[in-house]
This record gives sequence, C-alpha cells and structure tokens, in this order.
Amino acid sequence: MRHQLNEQPSALVLTVGTGNPNDLEESLYAPLQKSIGSGSWTRVVLLPSQGTKKYARELRKRHAGSGIAFKIDPLPEPGMEDDADACFAFFHKKLRDVLKEVEVSRVLVDFTRGTKAMSAALVLAAAAHGVPRFRYISGERGGPSSTVIAGTENVGTFDTQALHARKQLDIIRSLFRHGRYTAVRDLLPPRNVDPMPPKDSHEIAIVAIHPLAEFFGAWDRLDYQGAAEMLKTLPRPRAFPPELRDFLPHTEVKSWVRRLAKQPDRSKPAQFAAWLRLVVCDVLANGERRLHNGELEDALIRAYRVLEMLGQIRLFDSGLDSSALPEADQRIDYFQDDLKQKGEKPLAKAKTAGCLEATRERAARLLEWLGDPLGPELLEVAKETNLSSRRNQSILNHEFEARAPEPETLKRVYEKMENLLLEDDTIARDHLKTARWLAFDAVGTAG
Repeated sequence: MRHQLNEQPSALVLTVGTGNPNDLEESLYAPLQKSIGSGSWTRVVLLPSQGTKKYARELRKRHAGSGIAFKIDPLPEPGMEDDADACFAFFHKKLRDVLKEVEVSRVLVDFTRGTKAMSAALVLAAAAHGVPRFRYISGERGGPSSTVIAGTENVGTFDTQALHARKQLDIIRSLFRHGRYTAVRDLLPPRNVDPMPPKDSHEIAIVAIHPLAEFFGAWDRLDYQGAAEMLKTLPRPRAFPPELRDFLPHTEVKSWVRRLAKQPDRSKPAQFAAWLRLVVCDVLANGERRLHNGELEDALIRAYRVLEMLGQIRLFDSGLDSSALPEADQRIDYFQDDLKQKGEKPLAKAKTAGCLEATRERAARLLEWLGDPLGPELLEVAKETNLSSRRNQSILNHEFEARAPEPETLKRVYEKMENLLLEDDTIARDHLKTARWLAFDAVGTAG
C-alpha cells in the first residue's frame, strides 16, 4: 500500500493495548495490521501506553517502506492508561495536532485495542473534534480471556453524522434563543449544495432550517417583504425534529409578518396610520431585543424612532403627512403663523412642492396645537427621557461617542414608549404580544 504523492492527506489514529502476552501476533499485531491495511492512509498515529509503546514501534517497523508516515505518541506517564480524564486530555491535544495537517473528514479513529479508559477517552476526544468515522475490530470470541479468535476478525466502521447533527441542533437552538439568526445560517451547509445526502432525520432537519433562519433574520432587520417571501419556503413541521418545532411561526405570527409586508399607499392616511400602528409595535419589540442583547445604541435609536413614529401616526389620523404638510391647508397655515408670532423657528420647506415638513418635535407641537391629547404626552416624554439629544449626539447619528443611558434607564424609557403605544390604541397590547414572539430568550417563547 504505497502512498501516492498526489493523494490528499488522510490519517488513521489507533490506540495500542497489550493483547494476549502469550500470543501477541494473533491478539495484537494481526488486528492492528488489518485495520491499517483497510484503507489508504498517508499517516498513521499510534497511541500506546508507556507499557505498550514497544508494540507500537514494532508495528511501525513492520510497515517500513509502505509510504505511510507513522507517528507514535505514547501516554506520558505509567498507569495513565487507566485514567480516562487524563487520557482524554492527552488524546484531545494529539487529535488537534493531527487536524492541523489533515481535514477532519479524512480522519478515522480505531479504538479497538487499549484499556477501556483509553478507548472511551479516544472516542470522546474524536467526537469533540467532529471526527466523522470510527472503527473497531470484532469477530468470534473464545478462550479464557474471551478475546477475538484469530482469523475471524471483521473491520467495523460507523459514522457519527447523527451524533454531530444532534450536537448541531443543540447549538442552533441556543443561537435561535439568543437572536443570533445569521450565525445559524452561517453554521449550516450552503443551500442546495449537498454532496452527501443526509441519512438521519436530524440531518434532514438541519437542511430544512435554512429558510427558518433566513425568515428570522429578515424579520429582525425589519425587511418585512423579505420575511414574507421566506414564509413561502418554510418546510412543513414534520421536517423539523421536536426540539425545534416550537421555533416554527404559528398562524398569528405569519399573519403579522404578511400584514407588515403590505405597506399601503401613503396617500391614504387612514390606511397608512393603521399599518404604521403595526410597524411601531414591531420596532419597539425589535428595540427591546437590542436592549436585551446589550446593543444599547441600537436600542436608543429605535426608542427615538418609536416616539417619532407615534407623532406621525397621529398626524395621519388627521389626514396629515409630517413630511408633506400642504401649505394650503388652513390648519398648517394657522400653525405656521402661531410659530412666527411666538418667535419660534417655522416649519421648513418640504421636498414636495407646496408643502412643509415637521420634525419629531414640531410634529408633537402641531398635534398639541390641534388639540390631540397625545401631543403634550409626546413632548413630555421626550423631555423626561432626553431621547432627542441622546439620539442626535449618538455615534450612530451625528456625533462620535456612545450616548445610550445605562440598561436600567433605557428599560424605563421603553416602558414609557409602551405606555404611549397603549394610550394611542389599546389594541397595541395584542400587537406587542405578537411582535415579541421573536424574542425567544427574553420572554422564553420557545422554552
């Protein structure tokens, strides 16, 4: 079995035990040589104890000239072969060295020979490194020690795809719970690239998780149209293992995202205001997730946007668009005069011809002037929270430093925002419940 120069590196890793001292040839060398001869290896790593390293040397000697690079890594201390923890630490390090030179998919571990502690430790260390294949030598047993009878050896190989798939599912569940949807997508194999069709139901589920991770990611970044499109690609629940089915969006959540994706014509104020009442709840829930994850500047910006959007919504209720207030509208004309009489800065010209525009503060002042009870509330909350100043001076807006308050202070800001939403429309309570569904870790939705 001479190594070809252009062959990709591959490695067989074996433990070396004592065998039957009265018949080393049949009980030790023959099985190990059969394992080495079953496959094409560029290198073989032998893991003996201090007491069996001489057998490892003999094996290496027997394969001189084979083209295989043999490496012997004995356990460093006598008696260590009966300490599973010590064996695990040693084998874990040696496997890490192997994987610096050989792709994990081209490594196979044989745990047949060695103490039970050595075998268990090697299996666990290999599984921790993601080694996909294990080997053992079996056969008919007999004699006083019930060892495998010479000549009856069979080379058995099993893969660990199902084991690694289950481990990956645990990681995916944790990432979902912590809102790391993009990390889940990056963890999975590329979509539509499957050189080895999955064999285990958990592996099939991992392939199916792609669209779910993309749906969560689109929704979380406020891409409602993208999220609604991804809903169409979600597999049926039976494609997911029980561990992940509670992450599948239920009917109410699907309806919520589809409603968010259907932005009405802005020229229809009543319809646009109704849609914005959904969006403002979703933005608040989005900001709460940022706050929960410690992304304070992002949470600050979203809190400000909620305050601003509430003023826009109430103006739409009155048939007014804060970015295009018609100068010909008597209400706007009178309000503009009132500002001038008080020596205040008037409304600025808008991009739309014949229109003016109102900033967040001016929109709240206009609402107050129109007699909307929420106008004074918006002004008061803005003053109490100092949101406008913090947002304008944030590194994410105009200045160069983080300006978000401490988490507990920002949490109270969000409580004030929620109270304003409920004051605007009590149905916001139901809207928020649905919008918060995505906050798995914050509220334990997917427990």
